[in-house]
Parts: sequence; structure tokens; C-alpha cells
Amino acid sequence: MTQLWEYMTDKAVVMPFTEGSQVYRDGMLSHLYYETQSAGRLSLVFCGDVPTHDEFIRMFAPDKKVLQVLCEVDEKKDLKPVGYCWVEMPKGVDNERAALCGFAFFKPSRQVFNLGMLGIAYWMTGLKINVIHGVMLAENKMAIKYAEKLGFVPTAIVPKFHFHNGKLVSALVATLDIIDFLPVFRAWAAKNGVAVPE
Repeated sequence: MTQLWEYMTDKAVVMPFTEGSQVYRDGMLSHLYYETQSAGRLSLVFCGDVPTHDEFIRMFAPDKKVLQVLCEVDEKKDLKPVGYCWVEMPKGVDNERAALCGFAFFKPSRQVFNLGMLGIAYWMTGLKINVIHGVMLAENKMAIKYAEKLGFVPTAIVPKFHFHNGKLVSALVATLDIIDFLPVFRAWAAKNGVAVPE
């Protein structure tokens, strides 16, 4: 496969979403929505909210969220979407910026850790974000475990923050700083043959 993008291994690729790009077939956002819906994960991904198709499309308008598509590379070297991630609500300036983030996987994948590492690297080095905050359902143990594996540190519990299953429930806030992430990422990249952006 020709290396079109720095944030990739031979089996995992993080592709920024640009509507109309030749990388993406028409209807990619709809595809991501219906795959998430089919997997029964909309409520978990969006912390109790269950967006309609049109609401989902509006959520990922470029002025609201910056979306990346998480892909496995198959034996034919084709990219197969297995999920997506995004950042939103940035505050600050280049190299002194914080943002909220989200990850969603609608298909099981052996590449979930690698895709997480690549996605965070893109946010921090490509988008110049220094601090990433994740706000999860406090009961979503799988999401919390995944965040911690990627290096996020739980920093706060916000009571009655999300509306989930008919009631207000707590949120867990987890934070990842570039100072802590980059050394771990560079070591991981060296083992996985990843070109490390400057």
C-alpha cells in the first residue's frame, strides 16, 4: 500500500474525514451512523443520547466536530472502517490547546489499541492539541478501561451529568496530556514501524 498518510501501520489507518475527498465513498457519514446503530452502540457512544440519522450528520459538521475514520487494512490493502473518533470544543492556541474527544467502534477489531494511539497522535501532533479530555458514562467500564489503556487518567466524577436509560447518571472525566503521551507513542511507533510526525 502506498503510504498516503503518516498516521498508519500496515494494518491500521486513521483517516481524517473530508467530505468529497476521493478517499471516501459518497455517504460515509451515513455508513458510520447505520453501522453504529446496527451494533446497538449509539446510546453508549453518545452517553445516553440516541441521535437520529440527520442529527448525527449535523453533529459532525466541520464547525462542530473534527472527525477521523478508523480503518483496518485488509489482505487486499483496502481500508475497512471499523469505527471513528473526533475532537470538539477546542480552547486555546496552537501548542497550548485543550479539546474534548470521543471514540466509537462498531465492529470488533484487533486494531483498537493501535487505532487509538494513531488517533490521539493525530490530534496532538497534527491538530496541535496538548490536552485531551474524555467525558464518559461512569458505568461504561469498557470505555473507561480503553481510555486508561491509551494513557488517560481519571480526573473527576461529575454527578448527574448524562441522561441515560431514563435517569440522570454520573460522568467520568479522564485526561491525557501530550507530555505523558508522546514518549509512550514514540516507543510504540518504533516497535510498529510508524512514521512519527515532528
